[in-house]
Amino acid sequence: MLYEILWIVNLSIIAAIIGNILLLVYHPEWFRHIGRIILNIFAFIAVYFLYKVFPFNFNNFILNTGLSILLLLLGLIGLFIAIIVESFQLVNNKP
Repeated sequence: MLYEILWIVNLSIIAAIIGNILLLVYHPEWFRHIGRIILNIFAFIAVYFLYKVFPFNFNNFILNTGLSILLLLLGLIGLFIAIIVESFQLVNNKP
């Protein structure tokens, strides 16, 4: 099951590496916001696919259901908020 999403997790990691290297080389304000939006979208998709493959198999019931679902949902919500915030900062960027 985990092998079904390994490609998107790898793609997200590769995008993060390439994106951060680009942000080190070229760093105007607008480019940073666009780069962060793209990286957050890749991360959101990876976490979403991880959530779809859920359930994990831990020995503890609380870890299996409550904590794992809660952490994945909080990650999705946090990434969604980060995408919105970066979008607003891109639009309201003052030169």
